[in-house]
Amino acid sequence: MTRSFAAILAVGFFGVTTPGCIYEEEAKNRVEPGETPGGHEWTHDEDVSCAASADCATGEVCESGVCQMQRCAQSYKSAAPMGENHYFGTDGEFAIISDNSFIDAFEAEGGSYLDSWDLKGAKVVDVTGGALTSERPHTIAVAVAGDSAVLLNGPKGLGTIALPFVPVALASGDVNADGLDELAALSSTGEIALCNVEVDKCVSASLDGTLGKDIAIADVDADGFGEPVVLIEAGEESQVIVWNTDAEKTGQEASRGWVVEFKVRALGAGDLDGKGRADLVLLEDRGWWGFSDDRVHVFSPTTEAFTTSQDVSGGTIDVAVGDRNADGKAEVAVLRDDHKFEILGGSGAGLSSLATYAINVGETAQRVSVVDWNGDSASGRLLAGPELVPGNAVPIAVLMLPPYQQGLANGTSDVQLGSTESTSEGVSSSVALNVGMTISYGAEFPLFEAEVGAFFGKDFSYTETVTKSKSVGQTFSIVADPKQFGGDYAAVVLSCGCYHKYRYVTEDPKKKLGGDGQTADIYVPVGGQTQLWSSKRYNAMARALGTLPEIPVTVSVGNLSSYPKAPQNLMGQPVASNDLVFLDTPTFSASDVGSIGFALGQGVSTANESATTTTIGVSGSINVGGFGVEGEASLGVTQGYSIEIGKETEFSGSIPPVPDDPNTPEDEFALGRYTFTPIVHRQHYTNAAGEDAAYYVLHYAVGK
Repeated sequence: MTRSFAAILAVGFFGVTTPGCIYEEEAKNRVEPGETPGGHEWTHDEDVSCAASADCATGEVCESGVCQMQRCAQSYKSAAPMGENHYFGTDGEFAIISDNSFIDAFEAEGGSYLDSWDLKGAKVVDVTGGALTSERPHTIAVAVAGDSAVLLNGPKGLGTIALPFVPVALASGDVNADGLDELAALSSTGEIALCNVEVDKCVSASLDGTLGKDIAIADVDADGFGEPVVLIEAGEESQVIVWNTDAEKTGQEASRGWVVEFKVRALGAGDLDGKGRADLVLLEDRGWWGFSDDRVHVFSPTTEAFTTSQDVSGGTIDVAVGDRNADGKAEVAVLRDDHKFEILGGSGAGLSSLATYAINVGETAQRVSVVDWNGDSASGRLLAGPELVPGNAVPIAVLMLPPYQQGLANGTSDVQLGSTESTSEGVSSSVALNVGMTISYGAEFPLFEAEVGAFFGKDFSYTETVTKSKSVGQTFSIVADPKQFGGDYAAVVLSCGCYHKYRYVTEDPKKKLGGDGQTADIYVPVGGQTQLWSSKRYNAMARALGTLPEIPVTVSVGNLSSYPKAPQNLMGQPVASNDLVFLDTPTFSASDVGSIGFALGQGVSTANESATTTTIGVSGSINVGGFGVEGEASLGVTQGYSIEIGKETEFSGSIPPVPDDPNTPEDEFALGRYTFTPIVHRQHYTNAAGEDAAYYVLHYAVGK
């Protein structure tokens, strides 16, 4: 093939959702006496008992007689992660137009006759089928000569959808990654329509000055969207055009095409090797009145080259591509004028004949298509959802206040932690709780589990049909005030995730997924909250609940001697090398004239990458408040909760100056000067489910 200069002039396209934007939402909280950090009252009250939420502080609720962090109280939106009904492959049959007015169906294995749709004398010019509605089974669609209405035969019975032109070819496929197939139609004059059958709406485009021959839909560039592919004739040339209806999202060319250097009679498209990228299959009509073999060619739009060719019967009428056994690999069906159809299999590197079957009904045959005629393709149907499920509240960071000596220092110290909230699968720019999608199965159904996991393991970077993870956090700035709050406290950053739970149930006639009625619960992350708690109140809550780790605070705010002289964790032990987040933290010296600030972050320090992400686990994320993962939890994407320190994160703060008082004989600066080394490390604990978990700690070692 050579490049074509044909271009598609699209009038418009429906149903393509706006790309999910990455957004940032930051809340800054400077904790002064009497103020509220993060919407939560800065209280050290250790009485967390309650009879009602009115007994608790701002941002708390009463659950099980204990004041706890309020979780998931706002409104959230999400889409069903697999749509209303998701098919796990197509168990296709062969639909053949016979005697111009019948659609005859044949088994793909064995070629036996199944059933017919009698069009009562109407001349049928093409047939296709697919998941055109959210209900089972697939819908069969046919184009009738001279009629702009496409006839439909599906789960709601017989129907029609009107087109703006008379079609000569039909195809079906999902062009906008919404889980439903669109119906594509082509006219003899190069007009194209894409129709959403569920809402009975079509849009059209045109290829002016061309003769429309055939159309297919397949994902030829592995971006998650199916592309309409049209076969046209322009003058004496056969041309193949790919229409990127997803161009606005993907940034691709709106269309691209090739001139074919032989006469093409029919076109098909499908994933022949199961690797997620479809090839084009072209039927070459070699003429000679059937005395010379025709030929099937496989063309890769990726490499823009033919990968293989296969001789077929010289009387070949049509070609179709589709999956006949739900194995993710498409086969090629060729229809012959000797009243037979042949199945070819293999990859783009080579095709071979798998079987040839006689058409044992009718006298003549016109076209062939691969469709799920008898509705035996396995699917997961949405049974319930969304149901809001609050995740566990867990500590993600503990901020010790920087060291200074009360009475000598001119002022107090302060500490800051920066974070964001974003919808992304990338690294968050803060210390944040990453809330990952979780999939739960009611029992052991490995086939269903594997299929669901494989679906969510796909790259949704373009399609963005489902959010796999969310990062949740806030920015905090805390000023030490031991006169009001005492010395034995620290700041605890507490976060939770929020999920929408969707339940799917299998409809599985051939038991490819383990049979009908198997369920899977998919927990889609939709948001979360972050609050700042006093360690005193947090520990009181942790003791009352028995499900959260207590956080030891061994330093006293404003008392230099209470800080360790060497880096250590909260248990007084040396920090393990794999738990130290920043490897080259500097040492700072107090000044007699001004505050000394510090900052630790990947932009200014060398990070120990293995320590910047901590997995908490599935049970640690959802088993709380009466909600739980049912049966054995199996993960589609991530392990429930994880905590991550993003590349833009900064742990920062300052210490006050230690000035000399000229009115006294002693040198207060010489007496009170000191050095300190800030460190960030992981503090491990075992959660209520017996899983290893951890949170991050900003601590200090003090020297002279």
